[in-house]
Amino acid sequence: PGYGLIDNRDGIKKRKAFFAFQFMITLLKNAIFVKYIEKNGLYSLVFKKENQEIIAIWRNEGESEYEINQKTKVFLITGEEIAANKKITIDKSVKYLVIG
Repeated sequence: PGYGLIDNRDGIKKRKAFFAFQFMITLLKNAIFVKYIEKNGLYSLVFKKENQEIIAIWRNEGESEYEINQKTKVFLITGEEIAANKKITIDKSVKYLVIG
């Protein structure tokens, strides 16, 4: 109890990990893994799905700015879309970039 996807001590409480797993499964359903990239402290998993490219990106330490184009949608690990201009901050929490 209290760890993992749910906490069932006082009913069912969905934890942050539940929503992160749910969003990842929904987003990557029928996607094909293309490659893993490790460069300048950034880690990325690249997927193709229909006419979209999906990138899961994060850092293990610190933060850095990352440039994106106008056709890119940015989602937090739990699935909330965030407003993004030309740059976003990459940190320890995975962000999903959906291009196309």
